[in-house]
Amino acid sequence: MANQFLVKNTMADMRALSASEITALQNGTYEGVELLGYYEKGDTPNSIIYFLAPVSPDPGPDDGGSVIAVQAIKLKHRFIEEVDLKYYGIFDNNTDISIDGTRVLGLLASKFLTAVFSGKNYLVDATKNSSRGILIPSNASIRTAFDTTFVCSPNASSSYGVISIIGSENVSINRLKIIGDREDHMGTAGEWGVGLNILSSKNVSIEEVVVNNCWGDGIYLGKTAENFHNYNITLKTVLLENNRRNGLTIITVDGYYSDSIRIKNTNGTDPQRGLDMEPNNATDVLKNIYINSMYTSNNLKGGFIVYTLKLNNTSQPCNIVINNWTSVSEPGLYFQEIQTTGKLKGFLEINNPKFINTTDSAIYFHNTSNNMDVFINNPTIYDCHDTPIKFIIGSPQVQTDGRQLNCVINNAKIYQYTENVSQAVVMYNSVVEDKGVIRGVTINGLDSNFANKTIAFLSDRDSFIDVYKFTLNEIPQGDYLLTKSSFAKRIINKTDSTLRTNLVIGKQAWWLNTPITLYNTSVATGIGLKFSQGGYLLGFDGIENNAYQISSDTKNSYITIECVDNVLNLWRIVDFMGVWYLNQGPGNPAYVIDSGAKQYEGSTYIAGVVRKSLASTDAALAPSTTYSQSEVQGILTELRDLKVKLRAAGILAN
Repeated sequence: MANQFLVKNTMADMRALSASEITALQNGTYEGVELLGYYEKGDTPNSIIYFLAPVSPDPGPDDGGSVIAVQAIKLKHRFIEEVDLKYYGIFDNNTDISIDGTRVLGLLASKFLTAVFSGKNYLVDATKNSSRGILIPSNASIRTAFDTTFVCSPNASSSYGVISIIGSENVSINRLKIIGDREDHMGTAGEWGVGLNILSSKNVSIEEVVVNNCWGDGIYLGKTAENFHNYNITLKTVLLENNRRNGLTIITVDGYYSDSIRIKNTNGTDPQRGLDMEPNNATDVLKNIYINSMYTSNNLKGGFIVYTLKLNNTSQPCNIVINNWTSVSEPGLYFQEIQTTGKLKGFLEINNPKFINTTDSAIYFHNTSNNMDVFINNPTIYDCHDTPIKFIIGSPQVQTDGRQLNCVINNAKIYQYTENVSQAVVMYNSVVEDKGVIRGVTINGLDSNFANKTIAFLSDRDSFIDVYKFTLNEIPQGDYLLTKSSFAKRIINKTDSTLRTNLVIGKQAWWLNTPITLYNTSVATGIGLKFSQGGYLLGFDGIENNAYQISSDTKNSYITIECVDNVLNLWRIVDFMGVWYLNQGPGNPAYVIDSGAKQYEGSTYIAGVVRKSLASTDAALAPSTTYSQSEVQGILTELRDLKVKLRAAGILAN
């Protein structure tokens, strides 16, 4: 026996075994064939040993790696745990691997073996496999080297995926880097050249993902047919940069988790967002989505958009949670679209976001109505180049009952270092017809360093005939409320404690539910407030037929009022200086309130400041041991007289 193993330098050499070498293998002269390389000696990580396979059972067809057919015999190698694809002829040698790579990945997945890509730059023709590039099968386990990259070869196609996971389950990939053909794309049409395409798949986990320079989206989560959603998709440590359409698009998914995702420099064709959640129809789902530690920067149209036009009240409830998002040098959150068929169920919750040097609004709601509930907790906004928080109704398609449903912003901190804008929050309506209202917006704990105006209510109309409902808690002392017609009221908290308010806007109005002090320092008359039947405080130029108006005739006067019943919206005057008038209806002064006396009519709901009642006459005789008829009549006379006086004083109701 010359050699224990028959040594061959390449796969081609082994396939060209001579008849005598085959006979030597069959009669035991050689235990097997030692292969030193696939295309040339030493190009595989190690040499491997092939053994002569028995005729029965048949080991299967020639697969180019574990089973090799040579004339009338078959040679077999049994791979264990991990397989470098170089053993199957998959190399980073500027040769397209789309077809062979897809085939070998399927073969290894069927044997539950981990596929290893150890080369540097693998070329992928994304137009192959029905424009899906490399297809990842079910049960695939893939590991790549630290510097391994899948490079999309230039093409002219408008729609493709470089690497696609379609209808697959139980996929695990450790490290995946994809470079698109954006710089060398040979066509001009379309916007759907996707780096990583995940459609209708389940239990997919990928760690360390980089997708850059794609003709369309970096990563796309969609479906192949109705009700075939993605389930349980996990992406960890992700970088998406310089993609043309979006960094990450989520069309439909039930169960998505990402941790440490960075999306940068998205630009080229709309939407041009970092993260875009945009269902295509009412059966799509945005469920059980959790994103931790997201960083977006310099994405042309914004870091994150929620666009839910195609969902409605028949859709499954949405639930989306984003924790610790930082947005830099871009528009921040953009929430858009109305629901014309009932309310969309579910919620979006964003916790601890930071918006730095935003090129547009940090938080922007545009034409949203009947949408999912939104909660934004502890946002911090630094140096915004537009209004930091903006609510806009600007389309006549908005229905009469359209509204911002339950949008709550808690503990917003806004730090403005330039003179780009003058308001922290803007509510704006540019609808020409009587459609479109903004309701259900709550801001708790607004803190900003704006020198003058914090809240602006703007309209294209001369007067506010739209009904706005807006709740604002803890307005900073000294801040302003401003309308487009330059009507403004400064709110000053005389006690220097936190001012908590419920703010309802309508006909240039606000409604506050704890003591506030209003000052008249500019003119002698005309700065009045109106209490409507429901207890609203309306601007002096509003029209309210059934209202009490408090107006001042004294310059440099003030009046302090407080709400004593939040349900019934009942108010009373607690302090004042100067001469104030309480009018019922338009005109006709009812009472004069000056520094010498406080006059306020009491009711069955609140204790008023009332006039002293007149003395009652003493009509009863001194009582004897037993009451006589005349004594009882005297007592009754006094009681009746007392009732008359109490009614006259406003203490007893008529």
